[in-house]
Amino acid sequence: MVNQVIVVTEPERQDNLEIVIMWYLTIASTVFVYWLGLFMSDNSTPKNHLDSWLVLLIAPWFWPIVVPMSIWELVGKAAKKQDLSQESF
Repeated sequence: MVNQVIVVTEPERQDNLEIVIMWYLTIASTVFVYWLGLFMSDNSTPKNHLDSWLVLLIAPWFWPIVVPMSIWELVGKAAKKQDLSQESF
C-alpha cells in the first residue's frame, strides 16, 4: 500500500470554498422559493403574521437540518397513512 500525500494549494482551496458556498446559497434560495409558494397558497396562515414571515426567512438558511427533518416527518406520515389504509381492508 502506497501512501500518497495530496497537496491542495491555496487557490484550489479558495475555489473549492466558493463552489461550496455557491451550492449552499443555491439550495437555500430554492428552499426559500418553494416554501414561499407553499406559504402563499396556505389559507390557514395569515399573511400578515410576523412570526410566520420570520420563520420563512430564517429556516432556509438551516436547510441542511430542516429539509432532512421535514422529509423524515413526511415519510412517517405517509407510512402511518398507508398502515391505516391497509387496516381498513
